[in-house]
Amino acid sequence: MNRNIKAHIYILLALILVAAGCSTSRNTRLSRSYHELTSRYNVYFNGNEAFQKGKKRIEDALQDDYSQILPLFPYSVHSNLGKSDKEMDYAIEKAKKLIKKHSIRSKPKFNSSRSNDKAYVEWFRQEEFNSMVDDAYMLMGKAYFYKGEFLESIGVFNYIRRHFSTQDVKYEAELWMARAYSEMGWYYEAEDMLKKANDDNFPFQLAGEFAVVSADLALKRKQYKDAIPYLKDAIAEQKDKKIRRRYLYILAQLYQESENYENAVATYNQVLRMSPPYEMEFNARIRLTEVFQGKGNAEGIKKELRKMIKDEKNKEYLDQIYYAIGNLDFSQNHLEDAIENYELSVENSSRNNIQKGLSQLTLANIYFDRGEYRLAQPHYAGAATAFGDDYPGVRNIRNLANVLNQMAEYFEVIEYQDSMQMVASLTPQQQNALIDGIIEKVKEDEKRAAEAAAKGESILNLPGQSDWYFYNPQLVQRGRDEFQRIWGNRKLEDNWRRSVKMSTGFGTLAQNDEGQADTAQVVDNKTREFYLQNIPSSEQDIKASDNKIAQALFGLGEVFRVNLNDYDKAIDYYNQLVSRFPKHDKALDAYFGLYRCYLKKGDDAQASIYKQKIIDDYPNSRYATILSDPDYMKKLELAKQEQDSLYEASYKAYMNGDFNEVTYNYRQIIEKYPDTELKPNFMFLNALITGSDADSAEVFRKQLTELRTQYPEERVSDQAKNILAQLDAGKKLSGTGATPGSLLKKRDELLEQLGMEEFVDTTGVLNESGERSLYTYDEDALYYFVMLIPSGRVNENQFLYEVARFNFTKFLIKDFDLSWLNYNQDTTILIINGFNGLDESLWYQRTFILDQSLYEILSAIPYERMVISDRNFRALITTRDLKTYKQFYDKFIKPKEGTIQDPFKKDATQSNEPPGDALKN
Repeated sequence: MNRNIKAHIYILLALILVAAGCSTSRNTRLSRSYHELTSRYNVYFNGNEAFQKGKKRIEDALQDDYSQILPLFPYSVHSNLGKSDKEMDYAIEKAKKLIKKHSIRSKPKFNSSRSNDKAYVEWFRQEEFNSMVDDAYMLMGKAYFYKGEFLESIGVFNYIRRHFSTQDVKYEAELWMARAYSEMGWYYEAEDMLKKANDDNFPFQLAGEFAVVSADLALKRKQYKDAIPYLKDAIAEQKDKKIRRRYLYILAQLYQESENYENAVATYNQVLRMSPPYEMEFNARIRLTEVFQGKGNAEGIKKELRKMIKDEKNKEYLDQIYYAIGNLDFSQNHLEDAIENYELSVENSSRNNIQKGLSQLTLANIYFDRGEYRLAQPHYAGAATAFGDDYPGVRNIRNLANVLNQMAEYFEVIEYQDSMQMVASLTPQQQNALIDGIIEKVKEDEKRAAEAAAKGESILNLPGQSDWYFYNPQLVQRGRDEFQRIWGNRKLEDNWRRSVKMSTGFGTLAQNDEGQADTAQVVDNKTREFYLQNIPSSEQDIKASDNKIAQALFGLGEVFRVNLNDYDKAIDYYNQLVSRFPKHDKALDAYFGLYRCYLKKGDDAQASIYKQKIIDDYPNSRYATILSDPDYMKKLELAKQEQDSLYEASYKAYMNGDFNEVTYNYRQIIEKYPDTELKPNFMFLNALITGSDADSAEVFRKQLTELRTQYPEERVSDQAKNILAQLDAGKKLSGTGATPGSLLKKRDELLEQLGMEEFVDTTGVLNESGERSLYTYDEDALYYFVMLIPSGRVNENQFLYEVARFNFTKFLIKDFDLSWLNYNQDTTILIINGFNGLDESLWYQRTFILDQSLYEILSAIPYERMVISDRNFRALITTRDLKTYKQFYDKFIKPKEGTIQDPFKKDATQSNEPPGDALKN
C-alpha cells in the first residue's frame, strides 16, 4: 500500500478516536480543547464572517442627513436593517449549531486536592466549559439586533447575563441590552441597564463602549448637553480613525446645538484636519459659517466659498454654499446681502428639501424679526412644506405659516377690493388707459422673467409688493390660479357683468337672474376684460365690497393682537376699520380690541378712553356689561362653576337611578342658562331617561335626533348617533330602567348571594365619586394578562398556538397558563396567567403587543387588553362591570405602564438548557 495513503489512514483513525473520546458528555482537557478548537476555527469563524459582512452592508447603506445631528451608529437608521437579513440568519444558524454540538455542560471529575483553590472551585462551578459558547450567544444576540429584532436580542443577552454572570461577557451583554432598549425607545429600561452594568467589577476594556452607549441614549432623549461628556470619553477610547472622526463631527454638532460656538468651531476644524470624505468636509465647512462669531477672516472664507461655486463638482451643493455665504453676511450684520444669498440658496435648491427649508426659515425669521410679516409669510409656508413631520419645531413653523397665510389672505382682499373700487371711480376712457398700461407692464415683466430664466439668472428683482392689486403680478397670478382651480377655464360671453355678485376671496363670481353662478369669466390677464369683469357697478356692489374690506381689517387686527402679539400693528388696523367704516358691525369688536391692546401695552389712559366709548356708544352690548361691572368676569366664572356642579350632580343622580333629580336639573339649566355649553350633555342624559321606558321609543328617537341636529360636533352626539343606528337595526329598548348606578347599588347584595363576601367592605380604593370601589390595588398579587376579543373573529386554536410560540421564544424560563373564557355572547376572553406581581404582568403585556406575528393577527380585530389581579378578575367576571374596571385601570395601573423594568431578573430557578431553536422567531 502506498506510504502516503497509509499515513492519511492513520491520521483519519486518530481523529476518529479523538472525536470519539471528545463527546460533549465527557468533560476532559482533551474534549474541552477539541470542542473549543473546532468551534473557534470552523463554526464560529464562518458565522462571524457572515455577521461582519452583513454589518458592513448596513454601514454602506447609510445615507447621512447632515442637516440633522448624525446618529452615532448606522443601525439607528432602522430602514436599513433588513438589508443584511441573509447574512444575519446565517450567523444565527451557525451560533445555534455551535451551542448544540459543542456546548460542554457536564462537570469534570473534581480534583479534591484543589478544594482550597478558590479559582479552581469557581471554575468548577461554572455552567459552561467551552469558552466559545458565550461568544456564540453574543454572536446570536448581535445578529438578532442587526435584523431589527430587538426583543429577540434582549432575550439572548439576558440569557448571557444570567448564565455567565461571573464573566466579563455579562457586562458586554448588558451594554447590548441597553442599546436594544434605546433603539426601541424604552429609555427608562436602557438607563436602568446601564446603571446595573456600571458596578465595581465593570471591566475597563469596555469603558469606551459604555461611554458611547450612554452618549447615544442621551442623544435619543435629545439631552444634548448630557451627551457631550460621554461622547468625549468615547472619542478618547476609540482607536478606529473613521469612527473617531464621526464621533468628533457629532460632538461639534452637539456643541453647536448647545450654543457653545467656540468649542463647535474648534471641533469642526479638528474634523477637517482628519481628511474626512468630501461630503463630511463640505458640511463641516458649511456648519462653520453657522457658528462663526466674527472671530476670523469672514471675507477670506466667503472668497473660498465663491470659488467653490465655480467648481463643477459642487453644482449640486450650490444651495448650501449660498446659504453659508448668507450666514457670514448675517454674522457681519449685512442683512440685505444675507437675504440675497439666502434667496439664491432657495432658488438653487433642487435636490435637498431640508436645505431649502433651512434657507426659507432663515429668511422668514429675518423678515419676521423686522416686522415684515408679508415678506415672511411665503418663506414660512415654504419651510412648512419642505420639512417632514419629524423635523424639530416643525409644528410651530406650520402654525406660524398658517397664521401668516390667513394674514396674507386679508391683505389680498383689501388690496383687491380697494383696486376694484378705484377702477370703478374712473371714466371708461380712464379705465381703458390704466388697464392698457397694466397690460404692457405684465408683458414686459413676463419677457424679463423669460429672458432671466433662459440665462439661468435670478428673477428676484422683478416687481414685488404694491399697494394696488394689479401692480402686484404675484397676487394677480395667484387670484387667477385660484379661480381656475375652482371653476376651470371659462369663455367670454355676453352679459358677464351682473348687478348682484358674490366674492370668492380673489375675485367675484357673477350670478344670473336665477341665482346661478355666471361662468363667463376671463382668465387672460393681457386683455381689458380680465380687469373689468369684476368691477363693482352698483351701490349694492360697493357696499358688499366695503364689507369685505372691513371684515379683513378686523381679521388683521385680530391676527396681530392674538397670534403675533404685535399690538401696535393691531391698533393700526383696528383704527383703519373704525375710521373707514364707523357704522360697521365689527366697529364695536374693533373698539374692544383697541381697549385690550392698550391694556397689554400698559397704556391705561388710552385704554380708559375706549372703555368709556364702548359704555357710552354701545350701552346694551355685552362688552359694555363686562366693562361696567367690575365683578362681571367673577360672576361669569361663578356661573360656569354652578353649571358644572349642576351637571356633575345630574350625572351622579343618573348613575344612581334618581331620574327625577336629573329631570329637575335639566329644566333648571334650560331656564337659567339656555346657552350653556353643557346643554347637549343635559339633553343626552334627559334622552337616556326617556329611553329607560320601553313605551317611549318614539320620543327617545326624537330627542336623540334633535341632539344630533343641533349639536353635530359634540361627543355626546356621536353616542346618540350610535344608539339611533341600533334602533334603526331593530334593537328594542330594555324598559328595565337599569343604569350603571343601579347595578353598583346592588353589587354587594349580588356578591353575597354568589358567596363572594370577601369582596364586600374590604377595599380601601375609592372611585371618582369618593365611594368605595369594588376593585383593589395590590402590586404583589397574582396577575393575569387578558384580551377581550369579539367572538368568532379569531381561530382560537391557531391563536393559542401563536401565543404559546411567543411565550416559548421570548421567555426562556417562565411558564404561562393559557385559557379561553366566554365573557358574554359577543366577547371571548383569552387569559394568560402566571405573573407574580403587577410589574411582571405589565412587562409581559408590553412585550406581547410588539410581537410581529401576533400583531398581524390582531391588527384587524377591535380587541381590548389589560392586566388584572386574580381578585379583581373574579369580581369583573361576576359583575360584568367592565366600564368601572377600566376607570380603575386608567387611574391606578395605566400610569405604571411606562416605568417597568425587567421583572424576570429575580427568578430563583433557571433552566440549564440553552435556548437553541427556542430563540427563533
